Amino acid sequence: LAEQREDGDCVDLLKRLGAKLLKQTLAIALLNRSDLAESVKSIGAADYVLTPFRPSVVMQRIRQALGG
Repeated sequence: LAEQREDGDCVDLLKRLGAKLLKQTLAIALLNRSDLAESVKSIGAADYVLTPFRPSVVMQRIRQALGG
């Protein structure tokens, strides 16, 4: 999930998705503000990555979130 979206930010999107769907979906937020990190994790994101980021970091976070 990218922090800035046309229809709101990733925090709004996570809230709309709700806890039930987030248990079935892996959400990793791409943030450019570290102050949103705890918010996205408390709402249900598996993890977050601060921009700018390397693709290898995103892949590492995905593997971690999947338990591997």
